[in-house]
Amino acid sequence: MRKKEFIYGLIFISPLLIGLVVFTAWPLIYGISLSFYESRGMLPPRFVGFQNYIELFQRGLTATIFYNGFYYAILAVPIGLALGLGLALLLNNNFKTSGLFRTMIYLPSVVPTVAMVMVFLLLFSPTGGIIDIITRALGLGSPGWLGDPNLAKLTYVIWAQWGVGGSTLIFLGGLQNIPRSYYEAAMIDGAGSIRRFFSITLPLLTPTIFLNFLFAVIGGLQLFTQAFIAPGPANSTTTPVVDIYQQAFSYFKFGFASAESIILFLLILGISIIIWITQKRWVIYEQ
Repeated sequence: MRKKEFIYGLIFISPLLIGLVVFTAWPLIYGISLSFYESRGMLPPRFVGFQNYIELFQRGLTATIFYNGFYYAILAVPIGLALGLGLALLLNNNFKTSGLFRTMIYLPSVVPTVAMVMVFLLLFSPTGGIIDIITRALGLGSPGWLGDPNLAKLTYVIWAQWGVGGSTLIFLGGLQNIPRSYYEAAMIDGAGSIRRFFSITLPLLTPTIFLNFLFAVIGGLQLFTQAFIAPGPANSTTTPVVDIYQQAFSYFKFGFASAESIILFLLILGISIIIWITQKRWVIYEQ
């Protein structure tokens, strides 16, 4: 009986296993192998050992590209988490139109990123964009946004908050899982709203914060669409994923692109492991 159940289980999960092998495991193994070769399109690959990795670390542009990726992640992630948590706290109150507001806040996060970028390009346009008109009316002039190397990456950080609805709903689920009895006991003891937030809400919400934080860091270090469709000047917004794409499909340096993708993979893996290990120090799981 158990053997039959095991076979049925394998049959049911076989689509997932096949997809995992075909679209994740095999590309990863092939990418690691290809990183040790010089491969240029239709030409047969030539084994070069660690030459692609050496060239990657010796290239002066590599530091700038990875700096751009970390700059975005370091700014966009905490701002997005704080904004998502703030919206979740507001939406956690049950009022007549709370469901409508939850839907409105979540809807932008399901809009395709390409469409979002095109909308923001119009809004931030230096020739008639609404945001540019507002900054001029406030006496701030025309910042230039994507045309300014110093503001281009910050522009992406602003755009990233468009999709804050996803993390808001996760935070909202975490808030609604906190037993109301904790707040009632705290109110009886005379704890105010600020005290209740820092003593009850925030500690019990740390598992949700951890989940959102981990996913946001992984996604932030893989920024592509915004930087590809609306690039800033002088490689000021070129991210690792954009550079990998350009090296592979513009310059046909597939081996070099594979080496860069493996380095990015190892960085994300290392950061994820560090976040996972350190959660023991700050994440509180309710017993």
